[in-house]
Amino acid sequence: MSAKSRLDSQQIGMSAKPYLIDGKSADLASLKSLHPAVTPNQAARVLRIITQNMHKRYDRFSGDFGKVASDYIENGKSVRNIVLIIDELAVLLNDPKLRSEILRYLFDLLVAARQASIYVSPRWGKQ
Repeated sequence: MSAKSRLDSQQIGMSAKPYLIDGKSADLASLKSLHPAVTPNQAARVLRIITQNMHKRYDRFSGDFGKVASDYIENGKSVRNIVLIIDELAVLLNDPKLRSEILRYLFDLLVAARQASIYVSPRWGKQ
């Protein structure tokens, strides 16, 4: 996809908004233009923001069974899907102060985010 077509699709709201979290600050961290979260504090903040967004979407769009974010218009644009990619989640969970917060937000997102057109792809680490 050319830069111009990417810009055009963003202007009309067709592309998803990506969020990246990389617990080891390795592979996904190299995508600096997407501002990946690489520390437990940054990860908790991103998860908090996305969870709050999910709840706002529920409040705004409740009662319209079967619709997705792009079916709604705000400020003249379609609401964008959100894609969250998490790599090396296990490393982030080693922080005892933020472990429960990260898990709470992640659980909420894994259970309910798809209905708000938020898609989550966690990877725990080496299997």
